Amino acid sequence: MKLKLGKAGKDLISNLGGRTKSVIYGSGVMLIATLVSTLTRVGLIAILARIYTKDEFGMWVAITSATAVLASSDLGIGNSLRNKLAELKVNGISGDIESRKYFFSVLYFFFFVSLALSLGLYFFHDFINYKDVFKTSDLALQKQGVNILIGVQTIFLLGIPFGIGASSFFVYNESFWVGIQNIVIGLLSLIIIAILALTKADITVVAIVFFLITLFVNICGCMYFIYRRKWQFINVNFLLIFKRIKQLLRSSLWFALLQLSGPFMYNATTLIVTANLSLSNGAEINLVQKLYTFIITIYLSFYNPIWSGYADAIHRKDWAWTKNMLKRTLQISTGIFTLAIIIFVFYGNFFLQLLAGSSYVSNNILFFYLGLWALFYSLYTMGTAFLSATGKINFITIITSLFALIYVSAGNYVTKAYGLSGISLMSAFVFFILTIAAYTHSFLIIKKRLI
Repeated sequence: MKLKLGKAGKDLISNLGGRTKSVIYGSGVMLIATLVSTLTRVGLIAILARIYTKDEFGMWVAITSATAVLASSDLGIGNSLRNKLAELKVNGISGDIESRKYFFSVLYFFFFVSLALSLGLYFFHDFINYKDVFKTSDLALQKQGVNILIGVQTIFLLGIPFGIGASSFFVYNESFWVGIQNIVIGLLSLIIIAILALTKADITVVAIVFFLITLFVNICGCMYFIYRRKWQFINVNFLLIFKRIKQLLRSSLWFALLQLSGPFMYNATTLIVTANLSLSNGAEINLVQKLYTFIITIYLSFYNPIWSGYADAIHRKDWAWTKNMLKRTLQISTGIFTLAIIIFVFYGNFFLQLLAGSSYVSNNILFFYLGLWALFYSLYTMGTAFLSATGKINFITIITSLFALIYVSAGNYVTKAYGLSGISLMSAFVFFILTIAAYTHSFLIIKKRLI
């Protein structure tokens, strides 16, 4: 019986196409890496939530939420570059030569832009009202939060050009190295931050070191990507660099809006709560989100390998494959997050206290609403993977951007009127509408191509 099952499994795998096998392998590698990275993140949160006060921990989650938005602000050129590299990859040696030029042009461009923006943040930070993000009676802690936010924004800006190297691995089906990079970031963060926290280091030092670790590993990952391609650095020619950037900008501005709008709404909930209620309330809703975010992070480890499969299928006109993959991701996402919602509604506080300690307790309604938020956010994100690979993102970008424009003002009103449950339900509703829009557009594109 075991031999028959083993043979059946081998036959099933052998019957899969090369692209599907590549997606499965890449997804498997990223799943393992994400599991390890997630476990280290759980350990990190458990340590910080127990050692620091609720307000200090609330400040931590507010800062990580704010910088998560900034981390996606590469003007969409990163996604445009990946699509360009995927297009050039099928052209052999000539395509590789062009890929090198585009890659280094983007790297140089973002390095100089990030440097200029970092200097601007430093010299003009007094004109930005950072204090509104941290609602607390502890003025000294509030000042610390402002200093940390300025520091980590600079670190994140400098990290944007080097993060391009890691994302470019997916174009060449080299998910393994992205996985290694994520594991290293997770392990180093857990070890170093745990040592700092246990020795009662100031929260300012802890936060800045945490983000410096990611920057350092991203630099190493980018250099290794260049080494594996056997590319030599190109000379800095600003005229040619801007010419290539201009070509990428034709589609990247739409990517930029999408990258800013989606992650902004994903992370803004915590910031809205900390600004309108308190840092403690922000810590509560963020921890409940974190329980779902662990599942989101693990599940979305499939995003880049699937995007790579979509991009390859689209360039080879294999629209039937994209339709089947889109249906599978829709079905699997719904099943996974429905199960997660059921578990957390009944046992959420057990996991919450296991994660952060006995002082943290929430209610079933919040677990349910944020479960819906997690479900629709994941469906929306997997839907945009297909749209991003096609480059046809104008429609979903416009809708996402419109929601992002009103999200804070609507969120402020809902939070003041209905508290944590209100803002959670509003977040779920927004991503429900965006999910409907993303999948409707995706299947319409495929239907037109299959006719």
